[in-house]
Amino acid sequence: MTETLHIYGPIGEGENTPPRIGAFLDDNAGVPVVIAVNSYGGIASDGAAILAQLEQHGQVRVEVLGVAASAASLLVMGAAEIAMPG
Repeated sequence: MTETLHIYGPIGEGENTPPRIGAFLDDNAGVPVVIAVNSYGGIASDGAAILAQLEQHGQVRVEVLGVAASAASLLVMGAAEIAMPG
């Protein structure tokens, strides 16, 4: 089963931080993961850090469930596969 992490709300606040997302990726090293995103943005430097983490993991599918604006759009670009509803 593919593990899924939900990112709802501002990037860089609460659970939506590089350390938390890095821990999720470390816990799922070597296996595909899904990141579900609905965020209007947040701290740009945290979005860029998460982008790098996703690129390093490699096997990441990001599913935009609503909005991925500003800093959230940065992290989306780190995915190997991006899905957005039309």
